Amino acid sequence: MVAALLLANCSSDNPSGSANTAGAPAAGASPGGSAGKAGSAAAGASAAGAAAGGAGGGSGGAHVAGGGAGGGAAGGAGNAAGAGGAPALEASFNTVKAVIQMSCFGAGCHGEPGNPLQMKIDDQLYGTLMAHTTKNCGKLINTASPTDSAFIKLMLGDCGTPPNVTSRMPFGSCFQGDVPGPDAPTCVLPEKVAAIQAWITKGAPQQ
Repeated sequence: MVAALLLANCSSDNPSGSANTAGAPAAGASPGGSAGKAGSAAAGASAAGAAAGGAGGGSGGAHVAGGGAGGGAAGGAGNAAGAGGAPALEASFNTVKAVIQMSCFGAGCHGEPGNPLQMKIDDQLYGTLMAHTTKNCGKLINTASPTDSAFIKLMLGDCGTPPNVTSRMPFGSCFQGDVPGPDAPTCVLPEKVAAIQAWITKGAPQQ
């Protein structure tokens, strides 16, 4: 799609507490016993913190399961942050170019004559992506509504209103319902989709 359609095979318009109690000393224990008691309390607090962190990461996963196309991308970003405290990938134009380079060229794709979205990894690429409007899915890059960007929608599934539907990208190798992984190795990974959506949300800067 969008440059989007960038996706691999693709074409944007080709026809996703008791422990502390046990460890506490009896009444009248020595100062050393008090220190051990304090240590147990600290350990309990740490365990609670870990559990809270796990819950935070889990909510990101729930978002992916329950959300739509845009929600799935946002949930992927939440999971990345929950796991490491920072995005797994940089939300930058460099990440966009890397995904395009890996997923959008080949037979019938965006470097082939006749494709409505011609792309090359050169100084013109940014302008091409920002200016392109797809036939069935709207603007390739929509900074006013990032989840409506064709680039995002086409990496997550088919796009358009029947009978005018553009197939998921990369075209011909990643299909509606496929889950990125060993069984669908060409589908764009959720963390990459999330990074590109975050880039668009920032205003899609060229830097």
